[in-house]
Amino acid sequence: MTEQEGVSLNLLVAYDLKYSNTKPSDYREIKQEVLDLVDKVYFIDQNELRVCLPNPLY
Repeated sequence: MTEQEGVSLNLLVAYDLKYSNTKPSDYREIKQEVLDLVDKVYFIDQNELRVCLPNPLY
């Protein structure tokens, strides 16, 4: 999506597993068409930060 040199588009997904008894996979299901537009995806919860390049596979 960003064709400019030195510019990247990142997706930050912050989630709370206490919300309605959710699990990480509830937040990590991102459509491929969205993933194709971003350079990196960051998943953030209370205990950790995960970086997925270029697409999350879990």
